[in-house]
Amino acid sequence: MESQSTSHQPDLDWSQVRETVKMLTATMCQVENAMREGSNAVETLTSGFMSMANNAENITLTANSLEDSEAKEAILSYSRQNSDHIQASIMAFQFYDKLYQRLQQTTQNLSDLSQLVESPQRLYNPNEWSQLQNDILSRSTTQNDKQLLEAILGGKSIEEALALAGQQNAETDEDDIELF
Repeated sequence: MESQSTSHQPDLDWSQVRETVKMLTATMCQVENAMREGSNAVETLTSGFMSMANNAENITLTANSLEDSEAKEAILSYSRQNSDHIQASIMAFQFYDKLYQRLQQTTQNLSDLSQLVESPQRLYNPNEWSQLQNDILSRSTTQNDKQLLEAILGGKSIEEALALAGQQNAETDEDDIELF
């Protein structure tokens, strides 16, 4: 097998494009690996919380069948508090799910960028770059992500784009979260 030119051992065949593609691929692998590890942990947590929610419901049903007493009220109070904590945890899992979807989009975007950069026919074609940008915009699932990309494509710095995103996040109503 013929050895390939690298940045550590460059020869006449060395290419900054190939190095860029390697770095994009390495970044995609890191994100994918982190998502896989996180997903396994979240599946375990989700299963545990669903079991706790069922147990809390059963505790409440059982406590309601008891005669009125301080102990019954204490059990019902603890059960309500437990249910509130479970609901808050479920909401946190929804944020994780949103993060996971955004990271999936990010790896797809990096993959598409890598393919474009790797192809000499596409690399120097402005229409290909425009199509890539449109594809990324169309895959963006949140208005915030679209605004970030539009700001960057419009020439804003990372700091300016993030400041715009922070401003938009502050204006977003948290009631958009669905409880399941």
